[in-house]
Amino acid sequence: MSTGSYFSQSFELGGLKVSNGIKINELDKSILYKLDINGREAISKIATEMGRSKKVIQYRIKRMQKSGLYMKDVLLLDTSKLGYHTYSLYLQLSNMLRIEDIIEYLKKTHQIWGIDKIIGKYQLYTSVYVKSVAELEGVIIDLGTEFGDIISDYRLLSKR
Repeated sequence: MSTGSYFSQSFELGGLKVSNGIKINELDKSILYKLDINGREAISKIATEMGRSKKVIQYRIKRMQKSGLYMKDVLLLDTSKLGYHTYSLYLQLSNMLRIEDIIEYLKKTHQIWGIDKIIGKYQLYTSVYVKSVAELEGVIIDLGTEFGDIISDYRLLSKR
């Protein structure tokens, strides 16, 4: 399994073979990244930038569309098709002076996608993508070990 970068966070996609037979490699991941930035980008331009033929890029996009992983001009990444479970994590902080420390820590955690500052009972929101409950526990335990002194409460919700 290779580790790659997707959006601003590190997220394992490369070489995953999942139950429905979808296989994602580095080329597919790069195509998804380009399409996320501009879903209407000309296939010929993507092919040129990636040093691949237009036919190869068209084939990969069609394969991802047929699998339900990618839908036309909007990237709708269905992570369940890759074997991932998605959770929403809300953090309540007792010390706002260290919020940037937590954000930097979360940016380096490859199971985290997107981090938002919010107003209300909780000050941070993020999405967590994991393969198992044990992996999720690891993320929560590591976060608590590092920042348990300033996380006064958290809420974890399963996304479906």
